Amino acid sequence: MGPRADRRFRLLPALAGAAGGLAVALGASAAVTRLGEHRAARAARSPAELAAEARQRRSEAMAAFQRERVNEDWAREASARIAARLRGVSTHGQYQLAGVECRSTSCLATFDWPDYQTASDRYTVALYELMPVNCTRVLALPRPADPNQTYRASMLMTGCHIREEP
Repeated sequence: MGPRADRRFRLLPALAGAAGGLAVALGASAAVTRLGEHRAARAARSPAELAAEARQRRSEAMAAFQRERVNEDWAREASARIAARLRGVSTHGQYQLAGVECRSTSCLATFDWPDYQTASDRYTVALYELMPVNCTRVLALPRPADPNQTYRASMLMTGCHIREEP
C-alpha cells in the first residue's frame, strides 16, 4: 500500500452496523464528507437504527448495480483485468476470488475467506490494491452468526473507468 492510498481510505463504521464488523470506502471523499456533516444526527440514533440504515444503503447500492445496463466490451475487459489483479494478491490476502462481475461503470468482486477473523485481518490486501480500473470501492464486513465458517463478502466498485496503460 502506497502512502497516497492511506489518505484515500476512510473507515465507515456506520455502514457496518451495530452487530459489529466494519466497512471501508476508497475514493469516496464526497460520501465521507456527507457522513461527516451528519455525524451529530447519527449520534442521536440507536445502534439498531444505524445498522438498519447501513443494511438499507447496501441493499440500495446492490440493487442499483443489478439495474445498471451492461456494456459487454467494457465489462469483459474490466472484469478480466480486475480478476487478474485480485488473483495475483489472493495468497497474501488469504482469500479465494469467487468472481468479478462488471456492468458499464461498476463492478462487484466477491471473496471467500476461511473465516471472519481472517477476512477482518486481510481485507485490506484486496481493497488497497492498485487496480487497473479506477473506482470508488466499498467493502462491508458485517459480523456473521458463526465467525468460524467460511466468510463471503463483496467489494462494490462504482464510478469506474479503465486506467490507461503506460
